[in-house]
Amino acid sequence: MRTGAAALAFCAACALGVGCRRAPPESDGSSTTGPEGQPGATAPTAAAPPLDHLAPGELVEGTEQAFGLTLPRGVHVESSDRGDVRAVGLVTLHSLVKYLRTHVQEYDLDEGDRYATMRKVKLRGKPGALYEMHLSPAGFRGTMLLVQDVTPAPAADLPNEAERWKAVGLTQNGKVLDPTHLD
Repeated sequence: MRTGAAALAFCAACALGVGCRRAPPESDGSSTTGPEGQPGATAPTAAAPPLDHLAPGELVEGTEQAFGLTLPRGVHVESSDRGDVRAVGLVTLHSLVKYLRTHVQEYDLDEGDRYATMRKVKLRGKPGALYEMHLSPAGFRGTMLLVQDVTPAPAADLPNEAERWKAVGLTQNGKVLDPTHLD
């Protein structure tokens, strides 16, 4: 019966992996080490995406500009006037808002489901200039962006206080200079 007991012990040892040696897995350079430099688990087989992939809805800079602000790729200027720029692109409204928030210096934002308005916008490199940005759906064309220059006109450089009062139609005492020209 010794052979039967020995065979049974051998089978149990093999089933538990005692005394059996496996060849180590081939290294692909992704193995890690444990706390004291001991070999640890290997990295998961599904590799993390490369760092150069965009997040869902993330926009990248394009080549077109509105008042020096670089618009995202896919957003194209349709019209440009002295005081406003209209651009349209196949991007979602909220992804365009997210892009603009990271590309302007200061702003006040009012955002809804189907619109967004950014007021008191200050652009980098444009000290003293103020803009408003209105975003709305543009049907099959995506989203429309209207950027308006709302910078107040500079005050006239008048030599003295009397001239400044006169420029607004008043005397220094606050009386109307010409009552027939009241608007």
